[in-house]
Amino acid sequence: MLTSYAQAPALSVVYGCTANASDVPIYLQPPFWSAAIALCALLIAYAVARFSIRNKQLDFVLYDHKQFDDLQKKRCELLILKAKVATDPTNAEIAKQLEIEARMFYDRFWSLQFDGFVAWCDGYLPTSLFVYWLFSRWREFQSPSDDWKLGSLTMETAFEDVTDRWHKSPDTNSAQSRQVNRFIGLMSELQTKRATNIRKLLAEHGPPRWLRLLRRPFGAY
Repeated sequence: MLTSYAQAPALSVVYGCTANASDVPIYLQPPFWSAAIALCALLIAYAVARFSIRNKQLDFVLYDHKQFDDLQKKRCELLILKAKVATDPTNAEIAKQLEIEARMFYDRFWSLQFDGFVAWCDGYLPTSLFVYWLFSRWREFQSPSDDWKLGSLTMETAFEDVTDRWHKSPDTNSAQSRQVNRFIGLMSELQTKRATNIRKLLAEHGPPRWLRLLRRPFGAY
């Protein structure tokens, strides 16, 4: 006896009008095709989601590199200005210009570092790349170089200045504030530790482990 009206033509041709559903191979039965179609749809949705995340990662990395290149060019200008101050220390106008522009430079610099942290937390910055960036920050904290001393500011003192200003902010309870505080905590760890495991620090200050594991199949790691 036929199992359904839809099966009748196919079964009649292949097995005859007296064919039973049990005689039909499983790959010819409607439940199999329904499951196969659902699986294909799921795989396509997964591929699209993974491609979208990886594409956003690439967009952010390109954006961040462009911003950092611009900052590096600005730092070169400030180093030239710093050299002028060194050759003419009595020129108060140039010294004041250096101080103002150095403060603006470091505000942009630390804002970009926070952007990177947020992008990593959201899965839009590969962990391996972010670890390298943080290692560069840690190295400068531990062994300050003269090339990053602009006027009276260094990377470390500029970070402390930004932190002090943020702690005076009236906005302390929003989700954005909590993220800033996590970022400050992470950078403070890099600042104070002579030796550090950056991936361990990320596990402590970043998204929960279950969320990072959930994102991993989509390339957000």
